Amino acid sequence: MARSSRHHDIYPISIRELEVIRTEDVTPGMRRVVLGGPGLRSHVRDGHDVPAFISDGFDDDVRIIFPDPVTGSRPYPPPTGDGRLQWNEEVNRLFRTYTVRHFDADEGEVSIDFARHGHGLAEGWALSAAPGAKVWVAGPKRCGVLPTHTDHLVLVGDATALPAIGRCLEELPASASVTVLVEVAEQCHIQQLDSTAAVDLRWIVRADGGDLAEEFAKMDWPEGRVYVWCAGEAGQLRAMRQVIKDHDVDPADRELTGYWREQAEDDGGGAAPVRALARLADVSGGLALRAAVRTGIFTAVGAGHDTPAALAAATGMDESITVRFLRYLESQALLRLVVETQEDGPVVTGVRLTAMGRELADPESSTVQMLAGPGLVKLLAFLRLDAAVCSGGAVDLGARADAGGLDVAGTVSRVVGSQQAAAAAWTAPAVIAALDLRADGDRRPVVGFMGAAAASYAEECAHRRTDVSVVCLCAAGEPDVQRADGVVRRGYAPGEQVSGVDTLVVVDPFARTLPGDVADLLAATGVPRLVLVTQQLEESAGDAEDYEADLIRLCVSGASVPTRRDIRDTLGRAGYVLDAAEPAGWGFWRITATRR
Repeated sequence: MARSSRHHDIYPISIRELEVIRTEDVTPGMRRVVLGGPGLRSHVRDGHDVPAFISDGFDDDVRIIFPDPVTGSRPYPPPTGDGRLQWNEEVNRLFRTYTVRHFDADEGEVSIDFARHGHGLAEGWALSAAPGAKVWVAGPKRCGVLPTHTDHLVLVGDATALPAIGRCLEELPASASVTVLVEVAEQCHIQQLDSTAAVDLRWIVRADGGDLAEEFAKMDWPEGRVYVWCAGEAGQLRAMRQVIKDHDVDPADRELTGYWREQAEDDGGGAAPVRALARLADVSGGLALRAAVRTGIFTAVGAGHDTPAALAAATGMDESITVRFLRYLESQALLRLVVETQEDGPVVTGVRLTAMGRELADPESSTVQMLAGPGLVKLLAFLRLDAAVCSGGAVDLGARADAGGLDVAGTVSRVVGSQQAAAAAWTAPAVIAALDLRADGDRRPVVGFMGAAAASYAEECAHRRTDVSVVCLCAAGEPDVQRADGVVRRGYAPGEQVSGVDTLVVVDPFARTLPGDVADLLAATGVPRLVLVTQQLEESAGDAEDYEADLIRLCVSGASVPTRRDIRDTLGRAGYVLDAAEPAGWGFWRITATRR
């Protein structure tokens, strides 16, 4: 996924208890609940600091954990102390994600708008919530600046996107030029949206036959560089994505977010389809799911090839085998079959997608990307886990022929790189904000970055710390380059000394380096001060996903996720003394050390 051209600030994931101050109906289709209370201020919960609530991005979102509508119980995910929360199945069932419509720090008020659909956990709570009612709120975890850096802004969404669109219009400067398309169910759901910007606002009413995707496709495209922000029902966004591609919008200048998915009555509510997919993606179900995604079954049905013959032709499969495969997929609730009785008995004549199937019909959806990326690497790794634990090192995850023509090595490299880049986007702001970099007289302190996604860290540092010099250590053989953003790129090979750097930030050094070689890598740098950014395992009774990540590293590269003891011992062998270990958020830690 391309890095967004829109800058984002990252914050710890915090859980706080808020209370209802008042409620009001913005329109017959939108209920506003204003929350406040001491939980907005900095405080301590479960022994961990909770910072003051921050929301300065127009599309900031929070997870609201509603009381159980049957029992009235109010579970919440307690903090782990490393920037994460402990989510479980009970809490997952009770939370929904909503946009912050308005935040007034001085008044201590957070407004959340609830689109009314006539049913659902969130709407039921919003309609009955009285002043003083308590609710748990997690986030926001990141806030994006207004996208005013391009020539024109396009905002598109349905009623669920109205809170973000309304806030964006209110906060845009008068110099901004923006086109807005909003779909609502009825005329009475149209809101008054204020803005000082130059706004072309068009309302699309479904009751009058309007269709958001169709109107977006017919829209006159603005001149110059355009930033496109779209949100709403995931199915509608698929058609919009192609329109945006046809207009050659840079991937960094587009955001498309599925706020919800159209579901039938028997599909389950909220995030139920996604959670069901997670449970399914294991052993035989996971292998079948991967096969169905790779053969393009869901994409083909979504494109209208909804009979066995048409589906077989679209995917290149034999028609009789296609039916056999479809029967299994139906048993896993991924699709439904249409069976008609003919002279010689029942015959499968059609196929329909369920909510899970629709999620898999878009090859660019996050779920499909997960299955084809991290989920696939996990599957291949655990299929060879027995060999890895016996040999104590990396194993061959399969050749092209064994993996259905898949470039396994390339896929692993792509997935690991993508995960490291994503982790850098979340952790870099916190790591850089905590760097202790002091000038020595007239000399600016020099901070260097090496390791996984070091370039992202260096860019973030140059953006936030204009008082320091920034060096990014790149692959050996690259010439030294002074970039326009202030970052000096310097060629470097592991084992070389790093000269002219006061503090060296080493990102995820245990990710691809064998455990016994990390100390030699760090010792060779010779820098006076190190900052390691790394995950770390508990010796026992820790998080199952962390232990899983450790075993995947073993299978893929022979590397590891270190324990606290591993980190301390590694630094000692490298000639450094551990000064402090502090959470950087998202499961990562910031380890500072000084050379002996």
